[in-house]
Amino acid sequence: GGSLLDDGVCVWVNDLANGPPHGGTNVPWILAGSAGGHLRTGQYVDAGGIEYNRILNTIGAAVGCTKDDGSPLDDFGDASLAGGRIDALVAG
Repeated sequence: GGSLLDDGVCVWVNDLANGPPHGGTNVPWILAGSAGGHLRTGQYVDAGGIEYNRILNTIGAAVGCTKDDGSPLDDFGDASLAGGRIDALVAG
């Protein structure tokens, strides 16, 4: 009933943060689409230098990925990184 961007999300991301030492935090991401209304659109969100896994958790949960117990995805990626999602990206 809608467009691909209504139901999904397209991601543009640089694989490294700006400047030395080209770390994995504070990497700019551009998301297009609302993943079925689960993600906010038309927003600039500064998530405060988070690791990449938290945005991947947010996108994964928005498109329906869950943990083994059925709860929304929030533990994707390296276990040494802080888990969770970015609440500012989740539609109200």
